[in-house]
Amino acid sequence: DGKEFTGGKNSPGTDRWFGPCPPPGSGAHHYTFTLIATSQAPDLPAGLTREALFEKLKGKALAATGLIGRFGQ
Repeated sequence: DGKEFTGGKNSPGTDRWFGPCPPPGSGAHHYTFTLIATSQAPDLPAGLTREALFEKLKGKALAATGLIGRFGQ
């Protein structure tokens, strides 16, 4: 339901989740998903960019993993 969700800015500059869905006929696109375990309290402000989020998490990351997916239509 999103009540406990705090979103940040995505590549298009919005705070919405679109999922991996490249335009038809544009070939396969790569999507990077990153999961970070952190000691940061869950009180970050909404609308952070990737860079601003990483700045807030500096020195607080406990572990991280990633997945690169390739999707096309």
